[in-house]
Amino acid sequence: MRKIYFSILMTLLPMLAMAENVLSVENQSTQPGKRFILPINLDNTDVIRAMGFTLILPEGITVEDADMTRRGSKHQVVYKEQEGNSYKFASVSMGNDIYTGHSGDIINVVLNVDKNMAKGIYDIQLQEIELSVFDSGLYTTADVTAQLNIDVENRLQMPDIVAGVGFLVTLPINLDNVDVIRATGFDLELPEGVTIENVDLTMRNQKTHSISYNEFAPGQFKFAIVSMNNKNFKNNEGAIATITLKIADSVLPKDYEINLTNVEFSVTGIGLKMGDDYTSKLTVQIIGDIDGDGQFTVNDITALIALYLSKAN
Repeated sequence: MRKIYFSILMTLLPMLAMAENVLSVENQSTQPGKRFILPINLDNTDVIRAMGFTLILPEGITVEDADMTRRGSKHQVVYKEQEGNSYKFASVSMGNDIYTGHSGDIINVVLNVDKNMAKGIYDIQLQEIELSVFDSGLYTTADVTAQLNIDVENRLQMPDIVAGVGFLVTLPINLDNVDVIRATGFDLELPEGVTIENVDLTMRNQKTHSISYNEFAPGQFKFAIVSMNNKNFKNNEGAIATITLKIADSVLPKDYEINLTNVEFSVTGIGLKMGDDYTSKLTVQIIGDIDGDGQFTVNDITALIALYLSKAN
């Protein structure tokens, strides 16, 4: 009898040794201002019915949504944002169902990347991983780290700007490029009451290129920056044009959107490439509105004098 038990034990030991449950994420690559899906993968030899983990993201990346895959079609996934740009996740089934299969993606997390996030290599971490094993209890696994590569291909962008009612303001058009670019075109959409006063090129192209634009609809302008001699833009980042905008007296003080659309790049040796749309914020203010009532009056002068005297004292 002992020989039989020993024989059964020796048969089971390799199976027990192979028992492994791993929650993981793979390395990812995306761009600033993009929305992408981060798959959470589960490889399991045990039968799993629930899980929990903490997802730690780089600053500038946020969770928009999360969904179960077909492996967890009878489960729900919930998450809560915590301090340090981390999110606590839990996946459970009200009917105590188990996940199907033993390998593959189990949760898809939808992430947003801030448009101003710098390019570089960042860490994505899974910590405090707990798996509920059917008829066995809680199973904990090691922390997991994957790399996220934020890269910039060819992108036109604009900074957020602040302007006073009735004043001029400069809007830079910045180009970050990995390809060698010799021309670009785009549409610029401005809020009502905001007009173009002047346009200029920069040190990246002022000796080699020319800039032109025309208004094809109210507040919508088509721009082209080209070189008659097929010269390339210098360097790989920075402003290629500055647009001076005039804020009409009728524009109300609040936030507005400025949109870049229909972006095209002429890439040397390749041809035409399309770029992403881009939106920046124009904040219009009343210049001299010290007391914040939305208008410039004698009260603001009084407040300014009082502020000056308090600083002097």
